[in-house]
Amino acid sequence: MYKFLYVMIIYIFVYSHSILANELRVGVEYGYSPFSYLGEDNKPHGFDIDIANAICDTLKVTCIIKHMEFIDLIPAMEADKIDIIVASMAKTQERLKKIDFSIAYYRARGVAIGKLGDIFSPNTNDLKDKSIAVQSGTIQEVVAKELAHESTKIFVFDTFDEATNMLVNNKVDLILGDTLGAYFFLIEDENSTKFEITGLLPESSNGDDLNYAFVGIKKNDHILRENINNAIQTIHQNGTLGNLSRKYFPFEIY
Repeated sequence: MYKFLYVMIIYIFVYSHSILANELRVGVEYGYSPFSYLGEDNKPHGFDIDIANAICDTLKVTCIIKHMEFIDLIPAMEADKIDIIVASMAKTQERLKKIDFSIAYYRARGVAIGKLGDIFSPNTNDLKDKSIAVQSGTIQEVVAKELAHESTKIFVFDTFDEATNMLVNNKVDLILGDTLGAYFFLIEDENSTKFEITGLLPESSNGDDLNYAFVGIKKNDHILRENINNAIQTIHQNGTLGNLSRKYFPFEIY
């Protein structure tokens, strides 16, 4: 009996350290407006930041926001520098080897964005001699490499904004992203007069869940994952998620 209680105490201390400490170290990216970007005050702002703060408020803990490049988020979690990741992250089998995920907090479909009148086909031969810009560490980078012809040029950038700049400056034929990122790119600076969504990215054949965004959580931290899931359900049910969605988007994204 005492041994069981001792094991349970150790389990709670190890797996819910962040909750017991009344704080959550939240990893976010920057350069993916309006989800996460650095404002004029040099602090992160955006939908993902608001979601992180809403989760922390629900759990009655303090959010310690740590912004970094997207590709550095999972290594930071593995190094115990952050507790959760709120960065519009898709759930893939490869990522599941390193971290766990919450329930989804929004949905978006993978798309290609190119010049008006162009048609994107997820066919290797159709990408012959094409140039593609993607954000480093994203599922779109994986898809680009899987679809690429040997003559396809892939440009990888730290942020999605850098990738879109390549298209605007006529340095690539297309960029890969998701419907929400595409929407905000197209309504900016009359981009819709020159560019459009030219096609959908293929669905995953290996169980990857590419159409939803999840909170990344430390591997095997079951108590933390349960708390994050409960918080997401709460902000959905009490209308907070809907209000935050309408703050940034003219449509529901959950």
